[in-house]
Amino acid sequence: MKKIALGYGIALGLLVWGLLVYLFVGGCSFLGLLFIGTGCAVALYQWLHDRKGQKPWKILRLCFLAAVALLLVLALITGVVVYRAGLGSPEISCDAIIVLGAGVNGEEPSLSLWERIQAAYDYLEAHPDCVAVLSGGRGDGEDITEAECMFRELTALGIDPKRLILEEKAENTRENLACSLPLLEETGFETLGLVSSDYHLCRAGLMAKSLGLSPVGIPARTTYPHLYVNYFLREIVGIWYYMLFGG
Repeated sequence: MKKIALGYGIALGLLVWGLLVYLFVGGCSFLGLLFIGTGCAVALYQWLHDRKGQKPWKILRLCFLAAVALLLVLALITGVVVYRAGLGSPEISCDAIIVLGAGVNGEEPSLSLWERIQAAYDYLEAHPDCVAVLSGGRGDGEDITEAECMFRELTALGIDPKRLILEEKAENTRENLACSLPLLEETGFETLGLVSSDYHLCRAGLMAKSLGLSPVGIPARTTYPHLYVNYFLREIVGIWYYMLFGG
């Protein structure tokens, strides 16, 4: 009975903790859902374990453990790939960069967008001959386009407006890249950089390659560790979703 109580107790603790994270920790909804999902998995395993004397349940329990082990291995491998891609190569000089948009709160950049703006600013300052395509349309809760928001912030920081090209139609990463291509062709670029959040560079790079591009990754570092963990884990799922369904 103690083992049963312990298993279900752990599951309940994970469910409660996940719900609290989901509801009260801003920007960590995926992490909350992950805790909830883990709690459900622990409860399911405990339920199967309680039926260990019955052969069909034993087979199901072994299959469950094998599936969990496989998922953990795939997640670990994917995580390593995502992390390494997130390091990027910001030291490489590029003729042009694409800066991927993120949320705008009214007319103010969200934290993720501000991090990308800062990364773009640092790169443009270090490479004065480089031009940038600022890509991002206008979504819900946004009074201006993401591209316009980036333009305002970069020019306020001292970047010459002539070095900035606005792409204001895209609604997702693939559109960011596809809609930026015609604008890039006018620059006659030879080497291309891609600015996005560190955790997002891997999937963005895969999408770029599907469009015939081979960009250099320029990471925007995520400010808060708990947000990085949330988005990093979400990105592992996003990579597999993209590979399986192309979304």
